[in-house]
Amino acid sequence: MSKQESDNLLNAGFIPGIYNFCDHWCEKCRLKSRCLSFVMEKKVEEKKNGNFEEGVFDKNENVWEFLKLFFDSTYEFLEELAKERGMEVEDLYTLENEETDFLEEGDILSEEGDQAESFVEYSDMIKICMIYEALAEECLDAIFGILDEKEWLEKGKEVRTTDRLLDVINWYLDIIQPKVRRALYGYVRRDSFLTPEAWEMECNGSAKVALISIARSERAWKGMRDYCPSLKKDIAHLLVVLNQLKGEIKLCFPQAASFRRPGFDK
Repeated sequence: MSKQESDNLLNAGFIPGIYNFCDHWCEKCRLKSRCLSFVMEKKVEEKKNGNFEEGVFDKNENVWEFLKLFFDSTYEFLEELAKERGMEVEDLYTLENEETDFLEEGDILSEEGDQAESFVEYSDMIKICMIYEALAEECLDAIFGILDEKEWLEKGKEVRTTDRLLDVINWYLDIIQPKVRRALYGYVRRDSFLTPEAWEMECNGSAKVALISIARSERAWKGMRDYCPSLKKDIAHLLVVLNQLKGEIKLCFPQAASFRRPGFDK
């Protein structure tokens, strides 16, 4: 991307590639209005009343007619969005494709895919992720059983606090392993990247999101201890596992913690 193209995108308010370095919790993101992925999704929802496929697909249509309508509609959304932001449609395509140096699923399954997959699957980090997930699910079941017996006011402070803590735990339970996997695939497939910068962004960017997810999970688990004292030992075990995973990530990706994610880190 040229400097002029980059300036055009920034002037339009978008942050190139920001969605590669987030936890996908758009509802809580202060930068969602600067994310092309989020803005496009909302644009589609607005135009098609929340369901794009139902809005454009008629089951009596030929599949090729449907696909043509799908792509025509997508272009219309891009055209409208570009006009709103004072930019060209081509600039939006440039923004969307800026991170083409990143690994795609097809890259992982290509020539060296089997070796890369074996490296990732048998890595200590993935094993620890799986242990954490199993222990967390078991502990969450116990927590829900305990909370069901609490005689709290429906919208009282305790309910609001535990709901918030559980939302955090559950959200990042689905984020940590995928981010660790992406970082590991990037690590083992270094030669697949066009530039060292792209490789660093893939590995350290994904690893940093994993570290952030772990830190937020740790805080949430610690908060839950006050409401489920009988599970303090189980929660302590989970915290040990998360700490071990954090250590493994920092060992493999020593620059991850200091990596500056576009838009998020000053």
